[in-house]
Formats: sequence, structure tokens, C-alpha cells
Amino acid sequence: MSASGESMNASSRDESLLAIENLRTVFRTDEGEVQAVNHVSFDLAPGETLGVVGESGCGKSVTALSILRLVPDPPGRITDGRILYRGRDLLQFSDSEMRELRGNEISMIFQEPMTALNPVYTVGNQIMEAIRLHQGVDGKEARKRAIASLIQVGIPAPEQRVDEYPHQLSGGMRQRVMIAMALSCNPSMLIADEPTTALDVTIQAQILELLRKLQVDLGMAILLITHDLGVVAENADRVVVMYAGRVVETAPVDRLFAQPKHPYTIGLLGSMPRVNERRERLAVIPGTVPPPTAFPRGCSFHPRCPFVQDRCRTELPELETVTEGHEARCHVWRDVPAMREAGVSFS
Repeated sequence: MSASGESMNASSRDESLLAIENLRTVFRTDEGEVQAVNHVSFDLAPGETLGVVGESGCGKSVTALSILRLVPDPPGRITDGRILYRGRDLLQFSDSEMRELRGNEISMIFQEPMTALNPVYTVGNQIMEAIRLHQGVDGKEARKRAIASLIQVGIPAPEQRVDEYPHQLSGGMRQRVMIAMALSCNPSMLIADEPTTALDVTIQAQILELLRKLQVDLGMAILLITHDLGVVAENADRVVVMYAGRVVETAPVDRLFAQPKHPYTIGLLGSMPRVNERRERLAVIPGTVPPPTAFPRGCSFHPRCPFVQDRCRTELPELETVTEGHEARCHVWRDVPAMREAGVSFS
């Protein structure tokens, strides 16, 4: 089984920058304990881009926050698993060790820069804070490095922008500031959580191209969290597909797009608009991701799946190896091609 599965082998862990093993994150609610991330495993190699995809509510962002131990407690807590960074379990780190690691070794770009940036501090001050904390330099040197970071992410007139406030910048510039903050200490790993949300298509392309360039320049690994399979196709080396808090499929990006095995992945790919393809309407996956308080028995996807069989309603499928490096959590993945040939589909 590949490193992304639940029986990740030791040699894969040794080669990984990050290795998540059976991570389980829960939240306490008035309705009881809910499992937002349910025994998730995957790994990230140095310099690699790993795409984590799925609809809102599938557990992508909670997984990212768990890696940096930013899940608010209460109501959330990590109850099981290991998060190995360079072979060391982050769940065993002290609070001071985690503060040293965040921003220095592992950085994160959050979904909405207008809420992630502090409105009462200049963007320069916010970049300088991380530099002074982790690099141990004085204010003058920190300001110099902050301006260099703004230049690095392509912000014009950086000597002026460094003294401006977030509300004075456009959405694309604020996102570039977030990237400058995240990369100001040259981290080995970047978590990008929906880095192009709420940006127009042109700015999205610019931000993604910037991340690709900086990744090559800095040699860092990227964990790219998104619901946009087009972004994954253009940027990721491998893909982890999540649904209802679990990994349901993982594969190299080319193989996933060419030969998806899990019905959920097939549905996601079928709902993508395609250039030069005439279709009256896009195929859609019926329904929505169930709330964590009401995950169904058996396979969580079975209420929305056109290929559902009786055992899907009662038995939780395990991650099975399709080919080396490709896994799917589905009872019927071998039978799906024949059912599709027979006319079974989402549309």
C-alpha cells in the first residue's frame, strides 16, 4: 500500500517531509462528539505539491489546522494519530516548540486575507513580526527583509506598500502579502488553504503562477487545499480526495484524472466544465456532504452514489490498492466501469 494509506510503511515515512498517520480530530457539540477528521493518513515529500480536494465540510481545512495544532480547544481536540515532520511527532511538541515551528519551518496561507490580516497594523509590521520572532534581527533589518519579501511576491512600489494597511490594498495584493508573510522565513513547507478563493480568474492565475515560481526558487513542499480540480490539475503532483472526514482516493494527478476509481472522484471530475465540449448542463452530484453529526452508516457517500450496493449501506470500506501509489476506499470500484458502460451515471 502507498504512503497515503492507513498502513504506510517505514521507508515511505523516512523519505517524507511530512507524514500523517491515522489522524483523528473531533469536536464536542451539544449533540455529542463529532469526527471532523477520521483516521486520515497521507505523506508529503520534500519539494512536492500535494493537492487535497473535496467539497466544503469534508475535513480539508481541519486537517490543515491539525497539522499546525491550531484547532481551538475547546471545542476541538486531536484524539489519535501522529503528525511526523522530519520524523518528529508534532503532537509531542510543547507549545513553545510549536510556536518556533509555525512560520519558520511550516507556514500557512489562510482562505480569506481580509480576515487573516490585522486591520489596525500595516502590512509591513505584520510581515516584520514573523521575521523578528524567528530570525532574531532588529527592526531596521526586519523592515529591509519585509520590503524584500514584497518584492519577491511581485508587489509594486514595495517601499510605499510596506507602510499601508490591508484595506488600502486590492484582494490580489492582500493575497500576495499573505504569501510574503508565509515565506518571509523561508519555510520548508507551505500549507495553502484555498489560496485563490474570492479572486477573479486572472488574479487566481497570477497567484498560482507565483506559488509555482517561489516553490522552485525556495525548494519548498506545498500542501494545496482546494475544491477546484482545475487548480489541482495544473499545480499538484499527487492528489488526496477527502469526503466526510476520510480519505476516499489518492493517486498521482495524471492517473487520478485519467482513471478515477472512487464514485465521488468520478462525480467531481464529471462536474467540471470542459473547453470545446457541448453539453446542455453539467453533471452534478446530488445532495450535499452530510454534517459530521449525521454521517451515515457504512460508506458515507452511499446516499449520493449511483453505483451503491447493499453492502455500501452497512459496511465501511477500507482503502484498497488499485495500483502502486493509487488507492480507493470503495466496495465496488472494480465494478464501476461496467456499470458506467451500462448507462449508470450521476447525470
